[in-house]
Amino acid sequence: MNPTFWQKLDLSARSAAPGAVTIILVLLGVMPLHLPLYGYVAPDLALMAVYYWTIHRPDLMPFSLVFIIGLLQDVLTGAPLGLHAFVYLLCQWQLLGQR
Repeated sequence: MNPTFWQKLDLSARSAAPGAVTIILVLLGVMPLHLPLYGYVAPDLALMAVYYWTIHRPDLMPFSLVFIIGLLQDVLTGAPLGLHAFVYLLCQWQLLGQR
């Protein structure tokens, strides 16, 4: 039985969901909220998403995607290039070792 076009589209959308959700969380995390001292307590939403998807569906969150998400976070926040990518990859590597 060959899958139809809609089944293929559904499967590819489900496979792309973790990366898309994480990128959306990166964009939400860098939105300027004009609250006093918010920068000190702002959560790292992308790290939460990497943690969640690495625990539950590591096949949908490969190392290359995590690296790209980290670089995107660095470019958008003005952090040193590779800092968030390194932290996210370190977190993912540690979680996969504990799984």
